[in-house]
Amino acid sequence: MRNYITIALVLITAIGFSQSWKGTLDAGGQKIELFLVVEAKGTAHTSYWKIPAQNLPKLPSSDTQMTTDSIKVSIKMIQGAFKARKLADQSLDGQWEQSGYKIPLKMTPCSAADLAQELVRPQTPKAPFPYQVEDIQYKGSKTGLTYGATLTHPTGSSPAPALILITGSGQQDRDENILSHKPFALIADYLTRKGWAVLRIDDRGKGKTTGNFAQSTTLDFADDVREHIAYLKTRTDIDSKRIGLCGHSEGGLIAPMVAASDASVAFTILLAGPGVTCEEVMVSQNKALLAEQGWPEESLNKYLDLYRAMFKEAYAKSTESLTDRFAKKVTDWMKTTPEATVSRTTGITDEASKSAFVKSYADAFDNPWWHTFAGLDPAPYLKKVRCPILALNGSKDVQIVADINLEGIRQNTMKNKQVRIQKMEGLNHLFQKCTQCTVAEYGTIETTMEPEVLAVMAEWLNGLAVLGKK
Repeated sequence: MRNYITIALVLITAIGFSQSWKGTLDAGGQKIELFLVVEAKGTAHTSYWKIPAQNLPKLPSSDTQMTTDSIKVSIKMIQGAFKARKLADQSLDGQWEQSGYKIPLKMTPCSAADLAQELVRPQTPKAPFPYQVEDIQYKGSKTGLTYGATLTHPTGSSPAPALILITGSGQQDRDENILSHKPFALIADYLTRKGWAVLRIDDRGKGKTTGNFAQSTTLDFADDVREHIAYLKTRTDIDSKRIGLCGHSEGGLIAPMVAASDASVAFTILLAGPGVTCEEVMVSQNKALLAEQGWPEESLNKYLDLYRAMFKEAYAKSTESLTDRFAKKVTDWMKTTPEATVSRTTGITDEASKSAFVKSYADAFDNPWWHTFAGLDPAPYLKKVRCPILALNGSKDVQIVADINLEGIRQNTMKNKQVRIQKMEGLNHLFQKCTQCTVAEYGTIETTMEPEVLAVMAEWLNGLAVLGKK
């Protein structure tokens, strides 16, 4: 699920001189390990960052300036900068600046071995596999797009029941690669060994799938799923009466969208799927994330008032630019908010920082996906789904907060007698056991998905009455 809080953590970076450095950025309680590499070309220098926990192997800076005892690096794409002085022990002592925030950052020299260190992912499936694996492409008859996918099929089981995996928000590959975790590859491997065919697909514009992701919306992604269903129905090795959907995060919204209008969908699995409006999803997400960072309740509630006001503008129909509308909301909010709270929650201290804050939010929200997603409500879709539903959410999920979303799913599926709703204790948005349970921790955890989640999915699937239908 996409999230946007004051500091754009997904792209936070650091810097270095003509060698490699490493450091840890404490961004509101979220500790992010950073590596900096600076390369000299004559008298000029270029630099890039490696951020393992955010799956950024080589993020370039836009400008690198340095003297014998100082350095300044700018990252235009995120309106960020790092300024530091070089100490006698070759370490860097400086601060990261972005959206009005200034965060201390110290970096120490590191070795090539440190830089080359790979993330450990012991659950990622590795060949040889005891089932068939097909790398396929097919064309959608209505979208006109070509889809690149992997179909895993149990050997000697034909026609087999099938499961289509639907990724969460943000452009992802067929494995739903998140910080080197490949949860969809893991799910496919586990369930195919249990007798299920599993189709996992590259998102639009990713891998072997065509299309313009940046101009696409959640409704377009639902159309993609309909094409995947149509494709599986053409295969003689797939039981067309036993094709179901499994969506993670935003995919958990798309799955009931499709199932609500297609009675042929045999079952639906929602992994960290929303059960309330997308506005409530994002407000509760921001509340959970910022509360974890230790924000005082009064400051948190004031900030959420502003966030909600701006969020509503993201899907409001208006001829006025989103930037101008956001600016008005910020101005109105500042009139009733103590100056100290304004500074603490937004980093706004003057007109320049106010403009930077407004622009950062407008840049994030002003696109077709947000304009559509912000106004969506899963309720009308969930109410129309008549096939069996399994809904799982982690109790420590700070992106799709478990209690309000599972209750929303329960309330909106009361007429469906084949619904299982389960909160997975101690698990985060990726269904990992977590300690800090922050977004930044995802990449530091070696486990991709707790085995108990896979076991619940397999047990539920194999217990469905629909399996007996031919």
